[in-house]
Order: sequence, then C-alpha cells, then structure tokens
Amino acid sequence: MKNQTCGKCGSLNDALAKYCFQCGSELPEIDPPERLCRHCGYKNSVEAKFCISCGKPLIFAGTEQSAVPSGKRKKVKPPPIAKPLPRRKPANSITFPLIVTGIILFGAFVLYLSSNRHPGKVSQSFEQPSSDATLESRVYAIASRFVCACGSCGEEPLESCRCPTAQKERQFIREALQHGHTEDEVIAEVYQTFGHLKPE
Repeated sequence: MKNQTCGKCGSLNDALAKYCFQCGSELPEIDPPERLCRHCGYKNSVEAKFCISCGKPLIFAGTEQSAVPSGKRKKVKPPPIAKPLPRRKPANSITFPLIVTGIILFGAFVLYLSSNRHPGKVSQSFEQPSSDATLESRVYAIASRFVCACGSCGEEPLESCRCPTAQKERQFIREALQHGHTEDEVIAEVYQTFGHLKPE
C-alpha cells in the first residue's frame, strides 16, 4: 500500500496511519488494509493468515497479534521448581573437635612430665603453708628425715624438693601436726604412707 499524504501540511504518513504524525490532522479513511508480510514485504489478501510468498505467519496491520489461530498455539510449560538438596555436614565437623581435644590432653601430659622433671618450675601449689612459724619449723624438721617419694627427682631431700609429690608430703605432715599428732606419730604416718625414710 502507498503512503498517505496529509492534506493540511503535506507530510508523508504511513499507509495505515489515521492522524498525521507532523500536524496531528485526521487523515481520510481508506479501504481495509491488505496484509503486508513483515518478513518479505509481500502484499497478501485480507483473509490470508500466512504469507503466500514466504509462508511466514502474517501479523495484522497496526497490531502485534499473530495470524496463527489461538487454538493451535503451543502451550509452554513452566520449568520445574528444583528442590533444594539436603545440606551435608562437613567431613571435618566431627574430627576437628577430636583433634583439638587430643592436642589439649597431650599438652597437659607434657606439662605434667615437665613439672616432675623440673621441680623448681611448678605452676600449681599442692601445699598451704601456715603463718605459724613454729608449726612450719616442725614441718620442715620432720621433712628433713625423708627424701622425696616421687622417684623422678633424684631422691632430693623432702624439705627442699619442689615437685608436687614433695609438696603433698609436706602438706600431709602439716595437717597431721595441726590435728595434734606428735612428731613421732607423724614420722610413722609419713613412713607408712610414702616411705623413703632417710637412714640414721
């Protein structure tokens, strides 16, 4: 179809236009439009649904509707919704705490051994010295009769050894004296419990 010329301003408009794009004047009505194939440009009859030149479906002039019958259009199925996969626990979620626990236990064991091998570097005190000087002198007098019973510090004198075993022995002596036991009784109790009495 030929383009239309506006009778007011002379502008050339599209063949299917109803108003002038330049001045807005109403254009004269024309006969029902032919179906122009937008693929190859061939002019088809009004009744045609497909282009007789290229076979493509025709589109109504001035609209975006396809000439393909609605009953024959394919229905597009929506894509299936993917279900989320179950979350798996990481493989190291169980082994990591076990490794940490093992490291802590190993470190504690090493500290224990080092405290026994180095009596002067004890981090924990196992005895509670009294503020009574007389009592403390009696404790160390009895301790001087013994050597340390731990067996790993070279049998140091009980009154000077700093290992945990020596501290427990001196605390044993201290508590026995505080409960009113005589020195001879305490010596017998220490020997019966820990042994390692120095020879006379």
